[in-house]
Amino acid sequence: MQLEPLNILIVDDTPENLVVLEALLRRDGVQLLAARSGAEALELLLVHEVALAVLDVQMPDMDGFELAELMRGAERTKRVPIIFVTAGTRDPQRVFQGYESGAVDFLFKPIEPHILNSKVDVFLELADQRRRATHALRLNELFFVDDNDPRYVATVRAIGRELKRGDFVFRYIVPDDFGAPENAFLVCTFWYVNALHAIGDREDARRTFEDLLACRNHHGLLAEHIDPKTREQWGNFVQTYSMVGLISSAIRLSQRWDQAF
Repeated sequence: MQLEPLNILIVDDTPENLVVLEALLRRDGVQLLAARSGAEALELLLVHEVALAVLDVQMPDMDGFELAELMRGAERTKRVPIIFVTAGTRDPQRVFQGYESGAVDFLFKPIEPHILNSKVDVFLELADQRRRATHALRLNELFFVDDNDPRYVATVRAIGRELKRGDFVFRYIVPDDFGAPENAFLVCTFWYVNALHAIGDREDARRTFEDLLACRNHHGLLAEHIDPKTREQWGNFVQTYSMVGLISSAIRLSQRWDQAF
């Protein structure tokens, strides 16, 4: 199944350094999002989901540490792995500050290409594995398998057993550097609704869909993530993915015209 490219955010206030990073990190299946300031980076993070962030430490107005702290404080970006790069001295205090602000690694310029690439490849592989689990729910919609294919039916059942918490489906549940995920990605549950309907579990699909509808705010809108225990919504609001998922599931569950009349 062909998936959308994984995004890597690279942030450096020096254009030449961005060119170097782009050259080092360019590879198939990856889209590079370049920013020359912390403010530009935050704007990109509002629009794009990223698998990894490579941040320069020494930048005017907002340095890399401050940007990392803001990312850690937002539900949407708090689990994004961060690699700091710096031309500064190898000051242990600075390195400690970097890890405290949320870094998973700290590299010094000039960057050793093979070291950077080996670290980046690990995080990209983890991100790819996580998204493929729930994307498997959509194999029938993309015409890779039939609705009644035993392999597809077994996959839907397995995802329900392993990734569902309460009424909501998580993208992944394996703890990472920041612990176990606490909130579910709402669009994954809409994919699960569609999959249940496709394999014939229509009552369960409708019940789950109605539970999702009950989570909307007074304007009928949904955010990006949801706490399965409190049903408190987190992340981007309004989230386009969630609203498109709602529409898709509503269409999937609707009775056909030729059957209604």
